[in-house]
Amino acid sequence: MGVHSRGFGFNPKEQATASADALTPKLRASRIESDCLVVFTAIEAGDTPTFVTHATTDITDRDRQLGVSDVVIYPYVHLTETPNGRQGNF
Repeated sequence: MGVHSRGFGFNPKEQATASADALTPKLRASRIESDCLVVFTAIEAGDTPTFVTHATTDITDRDRQLGVSDVVIYPYVHLTETPNGRQGNF
């Protein structure tokens, strides 16, 4: 799901899953004040590197169409009923 926004910020209160990165002060809060494309995404069980390549191309195309300078990839596990559960490489 992608949203063209005038800005974006978040302030996580706790780790969403046990495999999530630890919440360091740097990860606690972030804000972009300019036009941006925010992509809420989840990697699902069965997703392949080819799928990720297609998603990357789609995001890049939308970025260019909108003329935004910032893209936020926001991991949003709530979008899926079959989360991948793996970290790092596919």
